[in-house]
Amino acid sequence: MLRLAPYEDTPLGLPIGAAASNERAQTCAALHAILKNVFAGAAARLRERDDAASARADLLEKASAHS
Repeated sequence: MLRLAPYEDTPLGLPIGAAASNERAQTCAALHAILKNVFAGAAARLRERDDAASARADLLEKASAHS
């Protein structure tokens, strides 16, 4: 389970709507899907704002949620 710091008991990724007291961590697949959606949304906003930002938007969509 990924944590912010060695002394921190709260998982880095909690399920949507979960309380910190609920120790169940978000799955890797769910975190990946969330991050890819964030990247895609940011890329779409870049394209809406400026045609010149298209290359940056393409790069953002290719961004990986993996380290």
